[in-house]
Amino acid sequence: SSGINAEWPLRRGIGFVPAVYLKTLPPDDEIPASVAVPEKLGEIKRKYDEVCTAAEDRKKKLVETVEYHVLMGEVGEVEGWVTEQERDVTQTSIAEELPFLLHQLNKHNDFERELTGTEPLLAAVNEKAATLIENGHSKEADIQSSVDNLDRRYDNLVRLAARKKNQLEDKKNLLTFFKNIDECIDWIEEKKKPLLAAETNGDLELVKTMQRNHMGVVRELQAIHGNVDSLHELGDSLITDQPGNENGVREKLKDLDEQWSEVEEANEVHSDWLKKCVELAEFKKTFADLEDSLDVVKGEIEASCDDQGEDVGSVEALIASHRVSFLNYKHI
Repeated sequence: SSGINAEWPLRRGIGFVPAVYLKTLPPDDEIPASVAVPEKLGEIKRKYDEVCTAAEDRKKKLVETVEYHVLMGEVGEVEGWVTEQERDVTQTSIAEELPFLLHQLNKHNDFERELTGTEPLLAAVNEKAATLIENGHSKEADIQSSVDNLDRRYDNLVRLAARKKNQLEDKKNLLTFFKNIDECIDWIEEKKKPLLAAETNGDLELVKTMQRNHMGVVRELQAIHGNVDSLHELGDSLITDQPGNENGVREKLKDLDEQWSEVEEANEVHSDWLKKCVELAEFKKTFADLEDSLDVVKGEIEASCDDQGEDVGSVEALIASHRVSFLNYKHI
């Protein structure tokens, strides 16, 4: 009922042996005298040891296989990430407008931080591979080749990232330079508007107010002149660092210089014009004041014509008064 062959020699006390290595022995009286029991036991032990050795070999191979596939899985994961990043770094074009370029630069900075954060994972993969190789893994050559290839691709990605960062920084500097040039030109054109004003109506106070305002514009132009010089220095630096963009930089500087020359000329013309306006307004005011004074004198003379004096004393007094008035009028 237990399924044990009743003919098995369990009574012999030789311990448990896998059934596959046991066979039914004939009764004691049927065992040939030439068969020695110790020899049989030795044969059983040898076969058992062979089984244990085969099992250990099989276990080692299975463990090696698991370790290999785990490592290759990690290598594949990092390689997949590297492939994706290589595509983004090499195929994404650089923006031509500053706001979009700044967005790209921010994204690239995030990517570089992610790239740095991947280094511990890469180091762990290399360490695991070194351990397997040191332990004599059967696929040592394959493991070494895979890890070396991963390291090369990662190092290449680092170089590509650095080159892309330089390209983005160069483009940022160039577009920022263009933006500063445009802003400076707009500023120059804004300051040029009051220099083209030519209406004074001959009013001295209005002209003097315009002259004071002009002095403020002159001070602002001096500040702009400093910006123009700084932009020229920056342009020369860009030409040195980015010789491929020399034509674009020089064209922008040419536009700036043309605007600056125009505003300098307008400032000079406006300054001379204001000076003449002041002189003319002062002359007109002096002339008007003189006319008013002469009208007063004329009125006084006409008023005194009827007073001829009644005697010698009054006439002499009138003459003396007339002389004083005449002397005052000469100083008008």
